[in-house]
Amino acid sequence: MSWCASARAAEETDFQQRFAAMEQELGVPPPIQPVAYVEGAPPVGQFRYAQDSTPAQETAYAYDPTCCDVCCAPVCRPSYWTFGVDLIPTQIHITDGQFGRWPDDGGFATRLYLGYENEVGYGIRGRVWAFGQEATPPATDLDVGAATFNLDLYKRFWGRDGDFAIGVSPVWAVLNFELPDNSESRFRGGGISLFADGYFGAVHFKKSELGIVGRGRVSLLEGNWRDSTGFVVPDTDHDSMMILEAAWGLEYRRRFGRCQDNYWYLGLLSEIQRWDSDWMGEFMGSSAGFTGLNIELGVAW
Repeated sequence: MSWCASARAAEETDFQQRFAAMEQELGVPPPIQPVAYVEGAPPVGQFRYAQDSTPAQETAYAYDPTCCDVCCAPVCRPSYWTFGVDLIPTQIHITDGQFGRWPDDGGFATRLYLGYENEVGYGIRGRVWAFGQEATPPATDLDVGAATFNLDLYKRFWGRDGDFAIGVSPVWAVLNFELPDNSESRFRGGGISLFADGYFGAVHFKKSELGIVGRGRVSLLEGNWRDSTGFVVPDTDHDSMMILEAAWGLEYRRRFGRCQDNYWYLGLLSEIQRWDSDWMGEFMGSSAGFTGLNIELGVAW
């Protein structure tokens, strides 16, 4: 028997004992009934607080036998899988210098998530981000590409109206400048990331809510440049790259399922990244910056 099922059985036994004691003391059955979801509160699954309970009932849980077997009193937070996709129209920023004035036409980035989180908030998540742009600065046309892959390991904490997660991740990254003759200057490296994600539900509805989202991540990498262009960033070993990421905005969550403990979400966030390398700064006179408007869609089930 799982710890969740054991907790459910213990709560049911405790409830029955207290119910019998109250019935014997008062001479009549106390008016404890299964109740519906209390608007404004997070989904609590199988055991729910009575909305109009008397003082004698405030510590008793109303049992809903139609709910899921995985629910635990007093709050149901089952394990779940997560999947999400981000669509991000993005502008890359490079200081006027080696390429001349950088154009403002921008490119496009996407991000994919797939992960699993258990009942107590420990989770693992794969995260891939990729960007591409055909740029036309005065010096020469070129294609710019960048990508990162993270394998996030994290712990989530819950509050009354939101949640907060902190974690660590190995990270791999590539940044590439390709010229029309197919010559290129490319950085490849790997390292470690530290990150934090936060969500606060600001406006609550019966089965949904609108919340504020904030995210931050710092990645430190070691890698090397390989160059066949002759003028962008020359070959070097053991260069370091630091990537700073931040995002903030709004997210709408809509709950579903028998326990109302699954949800899909739709978000709109402002996002920035900064890629900073000593070798790139020395020869290009610039870091690489990315700014975009992130349209996110995902599900936790």
